[in-house]
Amino acid sequence: MRSAVESVSKHAGVPLERVRVWLDVVSIPQKNTGEQKLAMASLPTFAAVCNYFVVVAPETVHADTDCKCDAVSYRRRAWCRAEVMSCWARNGTGDMYLSTNQTLEPLAPSNDVLAESLDVFSGELTCCSLGHPNGCLCDRE
Repeated sequence: MRSAVESVSKHAGVPLERVRVWLDVVSIPQKNTGEQKLAMASLPTFAAVCNYFVVVAPETVHADTDCKCDAVSYRRRAWCRAEVMSCWARNGTGDMYLSTNQTLEPLAPSNDVLAESLDVFSGELTCCSLGHPNGCLCDRE
């Protein structure tokens, strides 16, 4: 992530000490479901008001599920698609980037990738993959 922030700083001509980072992965409470729902509802707002949108998605394996995680798995997730759509709707794709293990590149290098990234309701949700345990509501509702 550090190299992604440094790359955006250099690309934008903004001194590194003036770059502010909001990290969605640490901004969503995991234990208090009430706070979690409020935080999830705020994701589109944060994504829409940022100057630069950087997805940090190096190729790795998820610690809990052993599933491959990368740019493709990021684009499959509904909440990630909601963030992308929120930023794109306000700012377009000009300052949206993907940071992998090696490079900083455009987040949507083609119209097909952009279309997939904007199809929020076709994205994957954890609640559905877990079969809505204990009668939990679906995030699609």
